[in-house]
Amino acid sequence: MRSQLSKIFVLLTITFMIASMIFGGQASAEHTWTEEVLDHAEAVSFASSIGIDSSNNPVIAYGSIGGLNYTTKSGNSWTYEQVIKDMAFATDLKFDSSGNPHIACIFGDYSTEGIKYASKSGGTWTNTTVINNIKTVGYITIELDASNVPYILCTLTDSGFYTYTLTLFHLSGGNWVQENITTDTSDGSSGLAISNGNIHVVYGGSFITGSTYYATRPVSGGTWQIEKITDDSVSEGAISMDTDSSGNPHILVGFKHIWKNGNQWSSEPLDMVYSGMDYLDFYIDSNDNLHAAFHVSYSLVYGQKIGSSWEFEAVRTSNDGWLCSVTADNTGMPQLSHYSANYDNLTYHTGTSIATTGDSDSDGLPDIWENNNFGNLNQDATDDPDSDGHDNLDEYNAGTDPLDASDPGNTATTADSDADGLGDDWEIDNFGNLNQDGTDDPDNDLFDNEEEYYA
Repeated sequence: MRSQLSKIFVLLTITFMIASMIFGGQASAEHTWTEEVLDHAEAVSFASSIGIDSSNNPVIAYGSIGGLNYTTKSGNSWTYEQVIKDMAFATDLKFDSSGNPHIACIFGDYSTEGIKYASKSGGTWTNTTVINNIKTVGYITIELDASNVPYILCTLTDSGFYTYTLTLFHLSGGNWVQENITTDTSDGSSGLAISNGNIHVVYGGSFITGSTYYATRPVSGGTWQIEKITDDSVSEGAISMDTDSSGNPHILVGFKHIWKNGNQWSSEPLDMVYSGMDYLDFYIDSNDNLHAAFHVSYSLVYGQKIGSSWEFEAVRTSNDGWLCSVTADNTGMPQLSHYSANYDNLTYHTGTSIATTGDSDSDGLPDIWENNNFGNLNQDATDDPDSDGHDNLDEYNAGTDPLDASDPGNTATTADSDADGLGDDWEIDNFGNLNQDGTDDPDNDLFDNEEEYYA
């Protein structure tokens, strides 16, 4: 059980739309953000990792002086578990095909370190020591192959921090196999992804060679193929990788997005008004939308790419966001975790809604909704791409998936006999009659009925 001292439940409901003035005209996704302070790590450099479980609940693995912890939110409550009692700082979390969590962490007291691996199955945690009595640069990544075999990437160094070895571990026959990829690396972070039977690694070159490199080999074994992908060197922590649904690697390196399609590399700048990239994390959802969290210019910034456009918004601007982690739930809403300005408080943010403004093609569907669901603005409000009898406007109003015929629009939204923009069933459920109009505001909260209905 965790001590009472570490059980700090401070709910800070912060509902602010990200003002366009912050970005000086940049596109903004304009989420409404809710913040919760969950725990107190009581020391610096403890990284968290956020994911979404099979019930679409946010889950965070995080280190503290007391050990490696795991917390899950269901409804409005968080449930806490201590996984390992050794002090843990860097962590990374992934779920396997059965929805079981797998965590890699660096543990120790800074002078003597090691790597541990923990997994949960049938409600029981188990853990093993991957390697002990080593020094690391403080970053770690875990991925699972198609057979749910764990792979852990970390940079090992010597006691004087004179040499750095990018090292991959994987579990085989109950034993951990160590594979050294290269010594031409620095103390910047690295990224790992596994897809379509291939292992993908990105890392910063040494202080002598600089630049950023990509390495790959089949999961089944073979020689690493290494290539330089950019002359840009990597700031410590400012690199992350994920793969899309086609198995193509996507890499964020500082203020640049680099990706490969077949044998062709492409890149684009992340045009942000901020400078001074300190740390970032990167996630690609099941619809191939890109989500990123940045600690930049002493601020926590969220970015997403839907279709062909990146959009950025400041989540916190008070020196927050160090060691941030990002994911998205199955509706595409972003979830972030990080430690606060003094590096002590574990903080969770969720984008609870998105502004319904911005309809450049004037089809009644917000651009952000069209891009999230279709990747473009080619659909019309009256189209029915999943042929379930409910057009896009119905699905948008009901909050359902326009590409999934088993998730139809709410029929309540299709019947509006008094043509006031409010579904009849919604009016009956809330008022007992159809006497209200879309512009009325019976609870005097400055949001009219139509705004409440669509929300």
